[in-house]
Amino acid sequence: MCCASLENADDCRRRRIGALPAIAVALILCASPAVRADVRDDARQAVGQGAEHYARGDMKKALAAFGRAIGLDPANPLGYYNIGVINYEAGRYRDALDDFGMAVSV
Repeated sequence: MCCASLENADDCRRRRIGALPAIAVALILCASPAVRADVRDDARQAVGQGAEHYARGDMKKALAAFGRAIGLDPANPLGYYNIGVINYEAGRYRDALDDFGMAVSV
């Protein structure tokens, strides 16, 4: 989602983040049951931490948390998806496309 002006950037960001939970729930439901439940919970917690860092604008910490989630549960699409969002917003469109592709293929 793009913003019409810099004055509305915060509102646009809030709306964009507001849509992420619905997508996140759908992706969680697709997560692989092959990973132990405690590890899957740790991965979900890392995704939550990444989302908090993202909401505060700390993309470096958000990327680290999402990467940690992928390391814990490579079949959980949320880490890939959220890294894709950050790459897209940073203008790294090819990387974002790769990340989104991983999110739908795991």
